[in-house]
Amino acid sequence: MKINPSFLDLPFSEPDLAPAFQQLHEGYKEQLSFWTLAASRRKLIRPFWTRAIYHYCALLALALLPVSVLGQRIGFDTIFGEIIPAAGLVLLSLCLTLYGRYYYNNFLPRLDNCVAAYHNDHLQGIQQCKKEQFSVLTLMMIEYAERKMAGLPDLLINKETVQPLSKKYGVSVKSIENSLQIIILAQWNRKSLRKRTEIQDDFETAEAYFMDLKFGKALCELNLLYKKVGRIP
Repeated sequence: MKINPSFLDLPFSEPDLAPAFQQLHEGYKEQLSFWTLAASRRKLIRPFWTRAIYHYCALLALALLPVSVLGQRIGFDTIFGEIIPAAGLVLLSLCLTLYGRYYYNNFLPRLDNCVAAYHNDHLQGIQQCKKEQFSVLTLMMIEYAERKMAGLPDLLINKETVQPLSKKYGVSVKSIENSLQIIILAQWNRKSLRKRTEIQDDFETAEAYFMDLKFGKALCELNLLYKKVGRIP
């Protein structure tokens, strides 16, 4: 990503860091899946110092302009003995004071805040995605009804059944086994009001799934399963 500063602008007139960071990071993520937030952060630091050097060069050019206008000739002894050392001292002074102070007190905090905000937004997006996904019990209810309708072997609590389901849905073997305990054996803590509510919600979600598909026969199978597990009053 290229940032083209004006020579007459201060090096602090960088564009809005939030969209710049997002654009840069997502661009590199498309090319390299392992690209990190820290790498994108470093990529945005470089243009700041590039702008600072451009700004310094502009100041140096303005300082030497009167000499050029007056037509005075500067010898190599003057250039290497006076101008270059003086210019180096001025650059060092600016880096330690003006540029450096702004870099540590303003630019870096803003950049770190952009990185943290992007990271938080990403985590919130993942959490929202998880909330919208079906629970493992709902998935197993849907699987149960679809197997019944397709004439496939019934669900069993064994390695041959559970492991393929774990790969199919991308969930743990243990969570599938716990769900199958409820579906196949109707074993769950009936004294727990919270568990009752969770199971009822899962049935309603599975029911809504088949209703959206207008799959009435699957609803019948789901209703039979509901009675087997234990209808919740």
